[in-house]
Amino acid sequence: MTKGMKRVCDRLLTELEEKDKAREEMIRASRIIVRKAGEAIACIVRGEDGSRQRSEAREAWSTLKRSLSTHPDILYSGTVEGALEEYAEAEILASLIAGKEMVSHSELGIPPQSHICGFADCIGELRRLALQALDRSDPALASKYLSLMCEMYDQLMRFDVPSSIAQVRRKQDVARALVERTQGEVTLGKLMLGARKKR
Repeated sequence: MTKGMKRVCDRLLTELEEKDKAREEMIRASRIIVRKAGEAIACIVRGEDGSRQRSEAREAWSTLKRSLSTHPDILYSGTVEGALEEYAEAEILASLIAGKEMVSHSELGIPPQSHICGFADCIGELRRLALQALDRSDPALASKYLSLMCEMYDQLMRFDVPSSIAQVRRKQDVARALVERTQGEVTLGKLMLGARKKR
């Protein structure tokens, strides 16, 4: 056998097996983050706290970062990035609804591209909250959520980054449609509620 071939291949095999284990851990943890963040968002939209679910998502992310510190190529793969967008959405939404200062990507310990995409996705949840407020005959609250949507959309439109860095352009298009639809629905809802009161 050629000198050193087996030694080099043994080492390659060991390292690739370790990477495969890291990949399996990444997939498992990413699923937990997505599930817990999604549960937190659902709680917030229902008017509940969601802090326990957010804490569980945060812990899963912290554990994943520690366990995959030697595999940054896996840690910051597309699968993890998608999970972190969901996590960012939950944390950002919670801070906005509570009237607190919006949590930053550095506070969450996540990449900026995950944060801005999660930020963009919050606009859809605010739309749901605005429509819920109309259903409950609370046009003032609906207007408050709409105003927040518009503010977030204005900030989102400041971002002009390549899709290879973050899928912001697609989210800008979605956000624009959501804001325009919600503006129309809130206006119509106010008119209908006003008409009811006059009867």
